[in-house]
Amino acid sequence: ESINNTITQIPKPKFPIKESLDNFLGVQAINYNDRNANRAHRRLGGINYLHKRIGIEA
Repeated sequence: ESINNTITQIPKPKFPIKESLDNFLGVQAINYNDRNANRAHRRLGGINYLHKRIGIEA
């Protein structure tokens, strides 16, 4: 009986094949990049301001 409890408590693998893990991580990275595309480090904001002021395209 205790062996059955142990077997039922073993979690199923979340990503049974490597491709599913790769797909999951890829989607997470794409979502992160999309969410943070407009963010910039606070010190880099000054650089963007200077580029716009002197007419350099970033």
